[in-house]
Amino acid sequence: LSLIFLAAAGVLTRSFVALLRTPIGYDPTGLVAVHVQLARQPVPADHTDQAGIAQALTRALAAVPGVSDVTVGALPQTTISGGPVAVESPTGPRITDLFLFSETFVGPEYFRVARIPLLQGTDFDATNVAVASREIVINQTLAQRLWPDGNALNAKLRIGSESDAPWLTVVGVAGDTHMPGVKDDYWSLQMYRPSSAARRFAGSMVLRVHGNVNALRPTIIRAVEEAGVSAKVHNIQVAETTVYWALRGPRFAVMLFGLLAGIALVLSTVGLYGVIAFAVTQRTREIGIRVALGAEPRRVARLILGNGVRLTIVGCGIGVIGAYAATRTLTALLYGVRPSDPIAFGGAVLLLLAVALIAAFVPMRRALGIDPTDALRSD
Repeated sequence: LSLIFLAAAGVLTRSFVALLRTPIGYDPTGLVAVHVQLARQPVPADHTDQAGIAQALTRALAAVPGVSDVTVGALPQTTISGGPVAVESPTGPRITDLFLFSETFVGPEYFRVARIPLLQGTDFDATNVAVASREIVINQTLAQRLWPDGNALNAKLRIGSESDAPWLTVVGVAGDTHMPGVKDDYWSLQMYRPSSAARRFAGSMVLRVHGNVNALRPTIIRAVEEAGVSAKVHNIQVAETTVYWALRGPRFAVMLFGLLAGIALVLSTVGLYGVIAFAVTQRTREIGIRVALGAEPRRVARLILGNGVRLTIVGCGIGVIGAYAATRTLTALLYGVRPSDPIAFGGAVLLLLAVALIAAFVPMRRALGIDPTDALRSD
């Protein structure tokens, strides 16, 4: 039982470490999304009004001490969208198997503010709203999926089932962003569209701040309310906090199995100590005779420790089989490691062997202190 919990805790810990080491594709340090609720939205979309709202909020938030960059947008991998996606081909529109994907409406310099690298192409045309509204930037994974031949740049795609939906030109390919612990396929398929293409104001601003974000909250809220666009802050989302909470599931699993492994390890240590101590008591006369006949202390020590190690090896053999079956049920929680990870299993076995030697140490010392005369007299 101890080996099962130790192996599970080891596999989950290695998976958690692999998650922490995985690049997320952007810099969350100081990145904040301010979700804004407007008293009035222009319907149908009025690009002039939307641009005015965005500019007013940008000016207001840029004036907040500690804010270095501001643009329209949301934190990476926090917006989801859906609809059929078609790509232009020599034989006509080709409907893809995509339906769910991450779609974010962003303002000028979004990729620079979020520190998402542009691998190919350029950002949106900031000088021409009409042109920019028919442009799109996609991430590398989506580009490879839709255009395996690598010719995504300047290709065209269409989102939606309406035949009059506009064809969008791919003007850039951005690096992938990842949310730790999220395995859903659609989150890895990312599209970025200019905020001018949205039917309503995108609803959030992205800030790069320096210093304590919590200390800036009142100032940010006041700046939005005084921007002159009848807006108020609905929520302030901190990227570092979002990434931290994305790991709450794996973190809890590691803590839970670590606790269970610790309890099982203590119980196995106590149990092993009791078994070896009882065996030494039962063999007191035999040990006394061995010592009387000239047995060296190291031979006596090897006898006692050997019993403890043999018991542990038998237990480990059974435990490895159980652990192999048990860790396979954790597959959905693992990232970057196999359920039968050899390092985790090997570490669990070595730890149990070390515990067995420690548990056998006290009985061994007592066996070495047996007086042959007293042992024979007590029989």
